[in-house]
Amino acid sequence: MLYLIILVICARSANCEYVKNFKIEESVPIGTRIGYIGTPVPGQPRPPGPPYLVVPSADSPIADDLDVDQNTGEIRTNIVLDRESKDKYRFSAIPLTEEGETIKVTIEVEDVNDNRPTFPQSSFTVELPENAPKDSKRRLPAAIDQDLGIFNTQRYIITSGNVGNAFRLSTRNKDGILNLDLIVNGYLDRETVDKYSLVIEAQDGGNPPMTGVLNVDVNIQE
Repeated sequence: MLYLIILVICARSANCEYVKNFKIEESVPIGTRIGYIGTPVPGQPRPPGPPYLVVPSADSPIADDLDVDQNTGEIRTNIVLDRESKDKYRFSAIPLTEEGETIKVTIEVEDVNDNRPTFPQSSFTVELPENAPKDSKRRLPAAIDQDLGIFNTQRYIITSGNVGNAFRLSTRNKDGILNLDLIVNGYLDRETVDKYSLVIEAQDGGNPPMTGVLNVDVNIQE
């Protein structure tokens, strides 16, 4: 999905600075058109047309990632963009044959759900005494998701192994990470069950959600 926002900032009617903001989703195919630098917008002063001298910002090299045609002003992707690697590109387009102000161009790379929640390890072991009080908790490893917002880790569920509904999960969000605790939900009896093999699934907010799995062995001690 592609968006285009054009701002024209005028200090005086004859002296305008053009600011063009494009938005494009990450992971689109190589060669996807982002837009044209000099595209006019109805009701706004016409920006200077091509050709342009394209000058990247010092902190935003574009030569490898974008294909900017200086003769037409067309911008296309030169690689598969990855927001987690670079979320924004900036450059200036200086008109070469027309009078007019430099066009300040910003391209924002938007997040898509292309990363799944990932636990730092595939399995984890917890030791609990059988006389552990109800609501006792043990910290479990949290799943990390490189995506933003709704596409980050949203919830955890126990998908199997929770015999007698012995445990439940509790979460808390800190510094963008959904931390996870295992809570004793009732009274444990080692003579009845001495080991629980829980499968915990992390889900993001995609539709359908992307998931990660943690296997948790809970050993009940005397």
